[in-house]
Amino acid sequence: MNKKDLKKIGMNGSDARNNIDEIAKIKEFNVWAFFTYNEDGTYNGSLRSKRSLAVNELAFKYNGGGHKCAAGVNKLTFQQTN
Repeated sequence: MNKKDLKKIGMNGSDARNNIDEIAKIKEFNVWAFFTYNEDGTYNGSLRSKRSLAVNELAFKYNGGGHKCAAGVNKLTFQQTN
């Protein structure tokens, strides 16, 4: 989400990412992520999973961290993903 979209729902990036666990209620989703856009052109993201799927391995690849089922990345750029 970008700043404009976040403003529409009355949240900042941190608030929005903190609500990522609401997506866990959708039983068909085993892995999900939520990214917010920063003013400097980077993204912060939260990754979650069910059934012990290791999202922290993906976060580590992009200088993030966390636990097996809950991880995050900060200041991610498109250049890092190519």
